[in-house]
Amino acid sequence: MQHGPPGWPGGQYPPNAMMPPPHMMMMPPLIPPPGAVGMNGGMKMEEGFGSSASQEKKTLWTEHKAPDGRTYYYNSISKESRWEKPDELKTPAELMLSQCPWREYKAENGRIYYHNVDTKESRWTKPKELEDIEKMAPQQQVLTESPSATGSPATALTPNIPPPMIPPFGMMPPMMPPFSAFPPPTMMAGMQQMTASPVVNDVELGSNENSRDGSEDASSDRVGNNSPAINNEPQVKIEYASKKEAMDAFRELLREKNVPSNSTWEQALKLIGNDPRYAAIKHINEKKQTFNAYKVSRVKEEKEAERLKLKQIKEEFETYLQNCEHMNSTIKYKEAEKLFGRLQVWSAVPERDRRDLFEDVVSYLDKKEREEARALKKRNVQALKDILSNMPKVNYRTTWKKARRLLIDNTEFANDIELQNMDREDALIVFEDHIRELERVHEDEMETQRKFLRRTNRKNREAFLYFLDELHDQGKLHSMSLWSELFGIISNDERFSKMLGQPGSTPLDLFKLYVDDLKARYHDEKKTVKEILRDKGYAIDIDSTFEKFAEIISTDKRAAVLDAGNIKLTFNDLMERAESKEKDRLKEEARKQKRLESNFKLLLKNRLDSLTEQSKWEDVKGQIENDNDYLALSSDADRIRLFEDYHRQVVAEAQAAAAHHSHHHHKKARKEKKKRKHEKSASSTAVASDSEGEEKKKSSSLAEAAAPVASTFEPVPTEAVGSDEGETKDSDGGVPTSTGPAASVSESTSGTKSKKSIYTRPQIPENKVGCGKCGYVGHLTFQCRNFLQANPSKAVVLDVSSTSSPSSDDDNDTPLQQLARQEINRDKQQVQKKDSEVKSKKKEKSKRKRRRSPSTSSTSESESESESESKHSKRTGWSISDNKSYFAHGQIPGSVHTILLAANQITEPYWNYNDVDLRSLVYTSWTFTKDFTLSNDFLTLTQFTLHFDQIDTVANITLNECFLGRTNSMFIPYNFNILRSCLQSINQLRIDFESPVIYALNQAKAYNDTVPPDCPPDVQHGECHVQFIRKEPCSFSWDWGPAFAPIGIPGDVYLESTNNADISIELESVNVASYQAAGNQWQVDVLLSSHNDPFECQLKFILENTSFVYEVTVTFDHEISISVLIPDENIELWWPNGYGEQKLYTLSIYNKEQFIGSRLIGFRTVQLIQHDYGPQINGTSFYFLINYQPIFIKGSNWIPPDAFQERVTDTDLERLLRSAQVASMNMLRIWGGGIYERNSFYELADHLGIMLWHDFMFACSLYPVDKAFLQNVHDEIVYQVKRLQSHASIVLWAGNNENEGAVAQNWYDIPKERMAKVKDDYRQLYVNTVMAAVKEIDKGNNRPFVTSSPSNGIESIKEDYIATDPNDSIYGDVHFYGYGIDSWDPRTYPITRFLSETGIQSLPSLDTWKQATSNPVDFNFNSSFLQHREHSNNQLTGIMLHIQSNLPLPVTKDPLKNFTQLIYLSQINQAMTLKSISDVCRVHSSENTIDPKTSQGHTMGLMYWQINDIWQGPTWSTIEYGFRWKMAHYYVQHMYEPVYPIAILTPYQANVTDETARISLNVVNDFAKEISGQLTCSIHTLDTFAVRMSMAYDITLGFATLKHIVDLPYKLLMNRADCSNDRQYCILHCWLNHNHHQVDQTLFFTSPKAYQLYQPNLRIENVQQVTPMDIVFRISATRPALFVWLEVSSHISGYFSRNGFHMFEPVSTVTFHSWTPITNFTSASFALRSNSLFDITQP
Repeated sequence: MQHGPPGWPGGQYPPNAMMPPPHMMMMPPLIPPPGAVGMNGGMKMEEGFGSSASQEKKTLWTEHKAPDGRTYYYNSISKESRWEKPDELKTPAELMLSQCPWREYKAENGRIYYHNVDTKESRWTKPKELEDIEKMAPQQQVLTESPSATGSPATALTPNIPPPMIPPFGMMPPMMPPFSAFPPPTMMAGMQQMTASPVVNDVELGSNENSRDGSEDASSDRVGNNSPAINNEPQVKIEYASKKEAMDAFRELLREKNVPSNSTWEQALKLIGNDPRYAAIKHINEKKQTFNAYKVSRVKEEKEAERLKLKQIKEEFETYLQNCEHMNSTIKYKEAEKLFGRLQVWSAVPERDRRDLFEDVVSYLDKKEREEARALKKRNVQALKDILSNMPKVNYRTTWKKARRLLIDNTEFANDIELQNMDREDALIVFEDHIRELERVHEDEMETQRKFLRRTNRKNREAFLYFLDELHDQGKLHSMSLWSELFGIISNDERFSKMLGQPGSTPLDLFKLYVDDLKARYHDEKKTVKEILRDKGYAIDIDSTFEKFAEIISTDKRAAVLDAGNIKLTFNDLMERAESKEKDRLKEEARKQKRLESNFKLLLKNRLDSLTEQSKWEDVKGQIENDNDYLALSSDADRIRLFEDYHRQVVAEAQAAAAHHSHHHHKKARKEKKKRKHEKSASSTAVASDSEGEEKKKSSSLAEAAAPVASTFEPVPTEAVGSDEGETKDSDGGVPTSTGPAASVSESTSGTKSKKSIYTRPQIPENKVGCGKCGYVGHLTFQCRNFLQANPSKAVVLDVSSTSSPSSDDDNDTPLQQLARQEINRDKQQVQKKDSEVKSKKKEKSKRKRRRSPSTSSTSESESESESESKHSKRTGWSISDNKSYFAHGQIPGSVHTILLAANQITEPYWNYNDVDLRSLVYTSWTFTKDFTLSNDFLTLTQFTLHFDQIDTVANITLNECFLGRTNSMFIPYNFNILRSCLQSINQLRIDFESPVIYALNQAKAYNDTVPPDCPPDVQHGECHVQFIRKEPCSFSWDWGPAFAPIGIPGDVYLESTNNADISIELESVNVASYQAAGNQWQVDVLLSSHNDPFECQLKFILENTSFVYEVTVTFDHEISISVLIPDENIELWWPNGYGEQKLYTLSIYNKEQFIGSRLIGFRTVQLIQHDYGPQINGTSFYFLINYQPIFIKGSNWIPPDAFQERVTDTDLERLLRSAQVASMNMLRIWGGGIYERNSFYELADHLGIMLWHDFMFACSLYPVDKAFLQNVHDEIVYQVKRLQSHASIVLWAGNNENEGAVAQNWYDIPKERMAKVKDDYRQLYVNTVMAAVKEIDKGNNRPFVTSSPSNGIESIKEDYIATDPNDSIYGDVHFYGYGIDSWDPRTYPITRFLSETGIQSLPSLDTWKQATSNPVDFNFNSSFLQHREHSNNQLTGIMLHIQSNLPLPVTKDPLKNFTQLIYLSQINQAMTLKSISDVCRVHSSENTIDPKTSQGHTMGLMYWQINDIWQGPTWSTIEYGFRWKMAHYYVQHMYEPVYPIAILTPYQANVTDETARISLNVVNDFAKEISGQLTCSIHTLDTFAVRMSMAYDITLGFATLKHIVDLPYKLLMNRADCSNDRQYCILHCWLNHNHHQVDQTLFFTSPKAYQLYQPNLRIENVQQVTPMDIVFRISATRPALFVWLEVSSHISGYFSRNGFHMFEPVSTVTFHSWTPITNFTSASFALRSNSLFDITQP
């Protein structure tokens, strides 16, 4: 043991004030980062040196060791102790080192590092300053320890010096080691020694109070102190084996003497001073320290004893109250205090504890009493059940009143006192349950009787059907038989008599059904008859007779099963065809004869010039008989007849000429001759046209009509060209029209009269997919004005989504459609035949089931009853309630909001601030109930299933008190199996919905981790934690939409019944998986499922309207996947919009001729090409190859059209998708924050050629990854891929929207230590779950998958699916919204490989705003309502800044007019911004445009954000809520033209003096064919229509190419056009003519706000309705006009052929196409109005 030096009280160590706090003391200074390693890891000790003089020099400081091994220094004069070595003891080298701010330390791993005490810098390498000092230091050794206790001046190098003070823990830099790593183990050992000794801080301070200075310690046994004296020098006298043993002895003395804890040292000394153990400790301070430690320990012991005593008192108190008979759960504390206040057990407990203990006892008693009550209730319920069961007088009709009287007379009940005291409500419930059980037993008995009756009726029906079979076998009954003809035979049969009077189908019904079945066989039997005729070599002609026909047919054994009536119908059909062929043959022969006669007449005219009145046939025959035209006529009679006609004509003309000699008569003769010549020419043209077919005739007439137009555009450059009088399409929007005369009036001749019409049939350009029937590009050929029909076929339908809008083609016929009506009728007949075939097959299946399975009840009357039940269910509807304030009846599909709206209990959800005011509706739970009845036939089946196609979202399903299950996702259907015992004749379905907002909150709380973001920004007024519920993400709000979070049933609900024994096969999915080029065949994967046990089936696959049929026999075990190989020659390809036809085929599947199902499929290959460009270019490509042809993607992003799905009809979807198709779009991206759309959406996309980039529904958020959530996601993906993969339009799956970017760029500021887990969670969800589920179902190579958008494509995969920058412009797809103040500047936008999101906001029209508010105050750009509807921060400010940068601001003082004009300006800005973006993308679409320096270029797609709107507000959409096109959509229609000119001024808005500035003219061709045309450009001013300068270029474009036409020097061009001094007056206007189609382009040399605008005097003229849905008018102007905007009455919905255009000609013709027929049309009701940019400058 080592003691302290003289003068240090009790051998204490340096005071705490001189020591760093433990956490400071034990932490090293800042350690350099690992990357800065420059030294080895070992501890390196430098050797120091000291002089002998310094060793001999007398010093007041001595060196000592602390118990923990550390060295400290003590001054014997000043009594000071310190850790740091005094300067007096330091060697010269150490003195030099101490002056250096750098110190050497050792890290935990043993490596040496250096710390600067001034700058707080740390590093691994030795600083240069320290090295220089070490070199200068004298070469003497620095000793590390002092070997003696006398304190020789041995020193240690800086590593033994305590580390310098460091900043507080919260300010430590990241490189600081974790706090848990300190203190080091060696220092912990020292601390443990100090803790074990009595020299602890608290005791130390106490002992110092009794020690005044060092002299008191030096004296021996003063004031009764019997301790031995302590010398100045440390002395070691051991009386015990160790100091610890001595201290233990001293403590034992204190405990033995029972020294109180509050004693002073002097008091204790009197008790222990005379004990020999007092001297165990030699030094007085150590004794006092031990004494103080004893006191602390004694205090703790006394407190512990007090605590245990109090605990016992509390336990006795609780036990007494719990067992006290006066105590119960209803007694209050004050009452208990009165009862027990005088008792010791009460007063012994402190007041505060007593109250808490009393409440605990009350809670205990309350729980105990409730348990006893429950047990008593259970006992009484069971006792009452037993008594009622043993009372025979109680039956299912017994009332409660009667039952009570019977119970009073019951002995068992009378003797049970507790039962008599039973709660009346509980007794009533038991009675009701008992009565229900009795009713069930009675119902079962009645059901047995009903089954017997149904069985008897069914047997009667089957017997009657067998009777009809007999009549058919006898030839008396066939498909053409009538009831009246056979009634006499049928009525005499006994089986007919038994049918009379029974319910259900009558004999007449069964007869009609039987005949219908025979008729349904007609098409199949017709094929058989044709095969027989072909085998027999017999052909039907007009002379064939039925007797002969029947004789031929009857000789074949296949005729035995044919129906006689169908044979007769087949004969009639073949005869009609034979007659038709004969008519065509005769007609063709007549045409040929007419052509020959015409040629013969020409021969007579050309060869016989000298005919006279006396000329004879025999005289002239020799002149022409060797001519080919003479020989072509085979009959001399015809030749003579034609000669005589011609001869009479010549004679008549000669006589007329001789009779009239005046000038007038001569002139008239010449006119007659000219007329005859014209007629002959027309006749000759007609003959030529007839020879090439009717279609060429039409083409010839069209070409003839267009001939004068073509001459207008001769490729001759001129300096000034007059305005083109033809209707042209402006550079910035409009449906392309054929060029023609300015008046837009076509003349057609009929005889000598001419008739003028303002409307001509439009020429369909090759680059537009238009209607082949009427010629209009506003809709397609596949069904003119067709609307999809809903056709659910269920056993019992509770409610069916009936959102279709059927329309009749005949109602809307136009003059143009009449030309194709015959073709339409043929198409309809084919569709009807197909439908009848399907129906006949279903009826055949039903008939066979009746014959083969008498036990099954699937008769027609049950179907009719089911239909009546369905109607009844719809009539009664559903009821909803929140069990508080609302109760309403309504229909489904429906939600809480729409049902309450229909019941007039709330106002329109989109009105005013209702998105917030009605939010409470989704904060509560709701109950949906539906009462419905079921027929007895329905209930006789064995398996019952309740289907929900879609339910939103979290709900418990109960049917007649039977709990069926729970739903928690709106993205999957739910099917619940129902026990027969749960069904009754009268039923109630109950759906208890939870609040989705509260559910998401609870899920977030229950999850074991935070999943950001918690909530949307405040500006969105949204709800939180949407990622915790599988519900439409944007229903909780988005930056363009409201937060309604609907609750309801947006899909169908139906109850279905089947028999377990029946074979049932379901068609799960069909997928055109791949194209096998080696075998020229397509692999189509078909997935089938069945609930039946394994069975053998014969499957047949028929590709309708082709010759392909495939049959296979397989063993079916619940699920089977079959790959069908279809040869290439059987099909035509499906192409995207603008590249070809959308050919679709129906693949039908049968099992033993029983129809299973069908899917509409299209054959196309899809490849996502991502290849390297070589060593010179970075990045990879990203483009689609469809059918091995590269496609430039032109599209947009799709969001849900409404917050409430049930309000969206198929008609709405068609209008939006047609708007995309008319705008030449070929792709839409189904955005991941919305919904999976209904089936009709994808069917429309298939027909319209709109490809779909389909996100799965994950967007802008992290998501939980617990097992239940991942399983839910897996089920969702599997179901949706199965449902959708048959659609040819879906060309790509994408895992999410922007979540890769959110993780890679840490959008949510997640700490770095958590990022590894976040990335693992991302991969777990999108790679291991979503992608794995997609590949599990979609197994082919015909539909690629990307994990996110944007992403780097295959580069993201290389980086383990999370790229460093997922928005890199040289990889994958990019989202961009970083436009500056001038969004028209093309330099703003990145040159990407594929731009999948970009756009800018605008305001909807005033008419659309009026759908949401009527308050005039709201119609202001800065109104609170507008701010409320703007859900993106600072966007309104941004809109205004963009307007100000390029456009003039309104000057009007009228608030409403000002607001309307700002709407107009915002839409101009949006339109021009999208046009600028598109021009950048398309001008860089070629691989040749890649910049070697930046690797940017080869942009192969643009999908702007967004096409449609969800409500009325400032958004990025180009179509407003309500289908009104914004100006931007007209510009999209223009900028997506397949053949499109691009004019760019570089640099942007260059000065006219800039000699380097260039105007670049380019043309892009998306067609897969060569295009030729002429590009004409003119420079205009706005004060006149006169052209300052014009130039023209003949161009030829290869297929799918970008061609640079010319670079025009800007300065030179401006000088030649005299625009060098007034650039603000000049505009470049170009138009490209190709194939009678014109596309414009306009280039502003500066901002439009800088132009001098003139009054254009716009006038609308000649407004005419040419079809029920088309209005044509002319708009005229006296000067050029910019951004001409047209609007119609708000109650008319449709679009213009062009809008937002620039007028550089005096007159332009525009067509308005309405979505619905316009009745009672007048110009006033149409309310057509116009304005231009000039109007903004007017007050």
